[in-house]
Amino acid sequence: MAFKYEDLILDQSQRMQAERAEAVADSEAGRQTEDIARCREAGDRILRIDAEHARLEQIANQHVMRQQARPHGNPNGLSPDEVEVAHNMFGPIKRNGQYVDLSNDEKERLYLEQKNKYHYKLATGQYSRQSQ
Repeated sequence: MAFKYEDLILDQSQRMQAERAEAVADSEAGRQTEDIARCREAGDRILRIDAEHARLEQIANQHVMRQQARPHGNPNGLSPDEVEVAHNMFGPIKRNGQYVDLSNDEKERLYLEQKNKYHYKLATGQYSRQSQ
């Protein structure tokens, strides 16, 4: 499964924050040892990282705005991935003594029922999440 855009942005942000913390530490070390070159270099890194992080925040905000503007089209409130799973999850079922194929809408509603049942059982402790 592909990475989510939000996860990539978060990863970049965390990496930048770690780089900035390192640059701040270098700046402080340069200040303590009166190493002006080290302070300048660390200051330049901090400015560059801050500018890159500001640009990343703009990109993240644009992504959020696009997500909010995009119609969610699915009447059952399923994500596109969930719709795909629902459409491929259920085969023919026996109805009135005969096997019949479910419509995509019926598959989505059945998927949603199973999803809600699962979350209910998780919340009530009937199921437990086990780390793998």
